[in-house]
Amino acid sequence: MQFCSKDLKNIPYLGEKAEAALKRLNINSTFDLLFHFPKHVTSKRMYPALYSLRQGDQVVLRLKIIDISQPNISPRTPRKPFTIFCSNETGMINLTYFGFYPQYLLNWAKIGSEIIAIGKIDIHNKLTQIAHPEILNPLKANIKMIDKEIIYPLTYGIVSNQLHKYISFILDLLKIDEEWIAQETLQKNNWLGFKEALKKIHNPKNKSDISPYSLERQRIAYDELLATQLMVNLLRQYKDKNQGRSITTLGSLTNEFIKNLPFELTNGQKDAIDEIIEDQASNKQMSRLLQGDVGSGKTVVSIAAMLNTTQSGAQAVLMAPTDVLANQHYQTLEKFCSNLPVKFALLTGKTKAKERREIMEGLQSGEIHILIGTHAVFQEKVSFNDLALVVIDEQHRFGVEQRLSLVNKGNKADLLIMSATPIPRSLSLALYGDMDITRISEKPKSRIGIKTSILPQAKVSEVILSLNNILKDQGRIYWVCPLISKDEDNTDLQKMPAESRKEELSKYYPGLVEIIHGQLEPHNKQKALDNFIQGKHKILVATTVIEVGVDVPEATVMIIENAESFGLSQLHQLRGRVGRGNKASHCILLYQAPISKTSWQRLKIIRESEDGFILAEEDLKLRGSGDLIGTKQSGLPDFKAVDFIAHHHLIIDANKQAKNILKDDPYLNSPKNQKYRDLLNVFGFNRSDLINLA
Repeated sequence: MQFCSKDLKNIPYLGEKAEAALKRLNINSTFDLLFHFPKHVTSKRMYPALYSLRQGDQVVLRLKIIDISQPNISPRTPRKPFTIFCSNETGMINLTYFGFYPQYLLNWAKIGSEIIAIGKIDIHNKLTQIAHPEILNPLKANIKMIDKEIIYPLTYGIVSNQLHKYISFILDLLKIDEEWIAQETLQKNNWLGFKEALKKIHNPKNKSDISPYSLERQRIAYDELLATQLMVNLLRQYKDKNQGRSITTLGSLTNEFIKNLPFELTNGQKDAIDEIIEDQASNKQMSRLLQGDVGSGKTVVSIAAMLNTTQSGAQAVLMAPTDVLANQHYQTLEKFCSNLPVKFALLTGKTKAKERREIMEGLQSGEIHILIGTHAVFQEKVSFNDLALVVIDEQHRFGVEQRLSLVNKGNKADLLIMSATPIPRSLSLALYGDMDITRISEKPKSRIGIKTSILPQAKVSEVILSLNNILKDQGRIYWVCPLISKDEDNTDLQKMPAESRKEELSKYYPGLVEIIHGQLEPHNKQKALDNFIQGKHKILVATTVIEVGVDVPEATVMIIENAESFGLSQLHQLRGRVGRGNKASHCILLYQAPISKTSWQRLKIIRESEDGFILAEEDLKLRGSGDLIGTKQSGLPDFKAVDFIAHHHLIIDANKQAKNILKDDPYLNSPKNQKYRDLLNVFGFNRSDLINLA
């Protein structure tokens, strides 16, 4: 396959600010850009009467400039918008620009001149305006070319037109030497070639062209599933071929830990510990998924496994995707293991240089037995004396190569992955085909049930006032919103951003409200969480950043705003943040009316069940009915092109093809299989690590 550089810097006119914006969208290479698909195709209203405009309309307007408001530029004065006042025979409208150097605008903005303005209508305080419209010369504009707009998922610092230009540039340079899907398969499914399918997705004529059910999306999803299944089967072959190390101990350290716990282990936890210790004692390298529902006690099981490892004289590492979750695990170790002869440390991106050096030395000498860390653990400088067990929490946040690179830091290290996301059995093949699976299905006896209520958004004021009773009882409250701020791409104006909700709640409960979301710096996230844990703030307004790993026993109320916009699995994860203490807990699901039949059914199901595995199966059935929410809200691992609801039927065929490919060429070494090496490269899999291991 011939392709331009994977480096984003080689795309013309892509500057540092645009590159930073792309990275906020998790686009780190030109391949990632190709799989950043449009989410909408909007038809523009062509020359509507200005008095008929509605909020959110995409329009093409023929206007005359009647005045210009040019702000004074001074470091001492707040930056005001540059406003161009326009009109036509049907009314008036303002064109508004924020943060623009006026000279750029004055090059074309002349009083009395005629223009064509293209953009999205915003009606604020009865004033109709367009922010940052595209401007065309009416004498040169080809209006037929602009009657539709392709809209991509965005962040601040980039617009859809830019994204489309970058993607078009990459597609023009892309040349496929040989398709990796057989011609008969393409013909049977009526699929286009790889490049042609991508072109059609990025140049849609209507909404059906970007639907996950379109033939083009199915084609690209199959490519990704095939790449995933190739990697999964390569990993399985490596695991079956290579011997591990046998770790056998008397188990006294693990037994002491279990004996000192302030609660009794469930049968599920006991069985899981037995399975893992049996795996460790065998001469095969363990590769096991520990899957447990919210609050099932997976962390305790992983600690037992790590203590068994340290008693043998080796080391263990527990890897978490966020600082918040890593800190939570570290605090659990401090709580339950401080009296045991075990030394543990916490390594994150914010660990100070001196402490980091001490940790590095302790790991290399073997003085530190257990390391808890985030992505910082992946760094080459982090090396161990004798790493024998790698535990990864919430594996779907990490790539296959990342988990492999961590295992490679050890001496035939065992791998244990924990996931609080119950995954339907039909999807396990695609996600964890290389692993053995242990499920903890029961919850500790000490866990109190959570009462779940469904209320319309119209009752939000009553809910806010009712919190006073919870606060008097020293309880704490989570309030989850689907958005961070009004500036986020928001096609549904009825969704309440977290920042706005914090302001509103602070009016009722001044000094008691804190906020946490994904755009905060790690130390600010931890500070917000610490304030909540310590009771300095009693109400924590949040996005789904608190979905996993946050354990505050005093929290007794979870309020989820716009609950209809979340998947069942995610609602279940969020609900699991309460009910962790000895007080009755409550989850309130606020929905925006009108609500679809399927969304209402989803909320009813979660009200009636606390079993995450049942909910995962029901979620898949409901989503299959057509009322789709993206997989990123389902709690399932993130894929570039695959929507598990629309594409799960392709998994078995992709797995069969992968096995057939590897039957005669187990590591894809032969020249004829170059196309499959290309495929792995396209989807970000690094096969060379496996080849080196083999």
